[in-house]
Amino acid sequence: MIAKVNAYRANHGLGALHASSSLNKSASRYARHMMKAHYFGHAGRIQASRRFRTVGEILEMHRGYGLRTAAALQAWGNSPGHKAIILDGRFKFVGAGVFHGKYQGHRMTFWVMHFGT
Repeated sequence: MIAKVNAYRANHGLGALHASSSLNKSASRYARHMMKAHYFGHAGRIQASRRFRTVGEILEMHRGYGLRTAAALQAWGNSPGHKAIILDGRFKFVGAGVFHGKYQGHRMTFWVMHFGT
């Protein structure tokens, strides 16, 4: 997913984001938390390392256990708010998390991406 986001940014004249193990962990933890809590939405505060001055978050869910990275990126690109975060030039680091499970009686995949500067 990070490679796809970086390609999308390159197509819009922006530099690549650096993968962050810290942001990967926070995004993965949040994807798992949402699935286990039967909740899909943003928390009041992004639980990422305090070393990042500014953080951003995008979420996506779809039915099934396939990763569907292209479909997730397309959905984000069609959403002005999500697109703005992906194309925010202040962000230099990124992490991606994905979790599969049952949500509202269906097999679902949750994607979370955390961005930081």
